[in-house]
Amino acid sequence: QVFHAGGAKALRSITFRTMTFISLGSFMPLLMIGLFAEDVFTIFFGPAWAMAGRMAQVLSILYFARLTVETVASVLRVIGKQRSYVWFHGLLFALRASAAGLSIYYKLDIIQAIMLYAIADAIGRLTLTGQIIASLNRMAAQEPNTGSES
Repeated sequence: QVFHAGGAKALRSITFRTMTFISLGSFMPLLMIGLFAEDVFTIFFGPAWAMAGRMAQVLSILYFARLTVETVASVLRVIGKQRSYVWFHGLLFALRASAAGLSIYYKLDIIQAIMLYAIADAIGRLTLTGQIIASLNRMAAQEPNTGSES
């Protein structure tokens, strides 16, 4: 048996604390990148780098979702939900391919295409977050009450 008494609740607690810590720790730096990267790139690297700064702004959405979710996604392996992780990657592929297809079909410029990609990726990662939370809550609810809450 992988878990000791109260293990599912402890795993849920650790996972939520980790997600919260990483979310709060990465929010302000990525918000600053999202708001000011184009200006910072232009000031420090010159006007030729303005587009790279704009890309960094758009990608800050993607990296916030990645930092928050991927750091705790391994919990799915611990609780035996590898199939969910495989399905997640299938969904992520479909969302990314759809974003690429829509970008080509509507002839979006590079910034719009990257934004669509970032939003599609973030939606996929939010779906994985929901799966992780639901799985941990189900496990904790099924665990017999040991009298010690974590």
